[in-house]
Order: sequence, then C-alpha cells, then structure tokens
Amino acid sequence: MSRHMLARFLRLAVMSCVLLACLLALHTPALAIAIYNDLVQASVSAGTLPPGTSIFFFPSSSSTSQFFNGNALATAAASFTPGGATALATGFASGPGSSFADSSASATTQGSLFNFNTTTVTFPLTISHNRNLSSTTIPLGGESDFVFSDGSFSLTLDNSSTLQSNFSSCSAPNCNSFDSGSDTFLFALTPGSHSLRLSVSAFGEASAFSATPEPASLLLLGSTMAGLGGLVRWKGRRQKEKD
Repeated sequence: MSRHMLARFLRLAVMSCVLLACLLALHTPALAIAIYNDLVQASVSAGTLPPGTSIFFFPSSSSTSQFFNGNALATAAASFTPGGATALATGFASGPGSSFADSSASATTQGSLFNFNTTTVTFPLTISHNRNLSSTTIPLGGESDFVFSDGSFSLTLDNSSTLQSNFSSCSAPNCNSFDSGSDTFLFALTPGSHSLRLSVSAFGEASAFSATPEPASLLLLGSTMAGLGGLVRWKGRRQKEKD
C-alpha cells in the first residue's frame, strides 16, 4: 500500500469513528414514565339505635381538579351518597421531553344525630374505609423526576375530629399502600341534635423527563457528514486525474 493510499485510509477510518460516536450520542432515549392511581372510599352506618334517638344522612359536596402538560394525562372523580363518599385521582406523565400531571378529588357527606331523651345516651356508629394508593416510575433510558400519591378520610362529630386516617403517602419509585377495614365507635350523645361529617380525598402528582440530543452533538454530526462528503469528492477528483 502506497503512502497516499495509507493516508486516505487513515482519514476515512478517523471520519468513520467520529461518525459512529455521534450516532451513539444521538440515540433516542426510551420513554421515562411516571404513573399514580389513588382511590379512597368511606361510609358510615348506624347500628341498633337506642330508644329516642335517630340519624339522618344527606349529601353535601364534591370537587375535582386536574392539570397536565406535555405528554401527560390526569383525571379525577368524586361522588357521594347518603352516608358514603368516594374520591379517585389518576394520572401519568412520560417523555421524550418533559411532562407533568396533577389531579385531586374530594367528597363530603353529612348527617344529623338526634337525641330526644332528657338524658345522655350511647349511640353506635360504624365507619368502613378503603384506601388504595400506588406510584410507579419506569425510567427506561430516560429520567423520571418524581411521582407522588396521597389519600385520606376523616369522621367529624360536632366539629370535633373523631377519626382521622393516618397520613399515608407513596413517593418511592414503586410504591403500593393499601388500607381497608371498619371501626365501630360509641358516642355519648347529650340531649338535642348533633352534626356528623364524613370526608374523603385523593391526590396525585407525577412528572417525567427524557433527555433530547444536545445542539453540540448535532453540530458535530453535521461537521462529520460534511467532512465525509468532501473526502468522497476529493477521491473522485484524484481518480479522474489518474485516468
């Protein structure tokens, strides 16, 4: 192999290596995905009522909110029935690029307790609850910023908290929190009327990010392609001169 042939071979080899490095740097990352799913349900019921007492439930209010941008979706739903309430918040965010999802739901049902006796009586109430929270991130070749889930329920008698669920949230990359059961309480009701309020809420938040090629990498790729094109044209001219 002549000196000129060896020089051309080395130039072509160097250009090929630079081009391969650029292509590896420009590979499209897999999507980063963050998902949350939060469900909270609760209901309250009365047992055998003492003589001279009664209970009456009526629906009160519900609210939902959702916000998302980029490649994301968030939904929320809330409902109530006399003595029961449900809140649901779901959402996901994914790359490439960045996206964000946020949703919340809450519902409240209220009741009135009556003691028509002239003395204090014991009034039994049972609250059943179900809370299922989950958070998942899938950073396949990308980055997941965060995912967060939260849900709660509470029972209030005469504006005084009777039962408040323990604060529970999911923020780990893969987290599941499940709580289901029932509790019975005996209330000492003084004569007259009393207010009862049952509330549930669910909240979730997620963001995901996948990197995109940097401008410097794009410039390097363009320069390499231009150099290879010039090398091919130069070889063509040299071949014509020899012919």
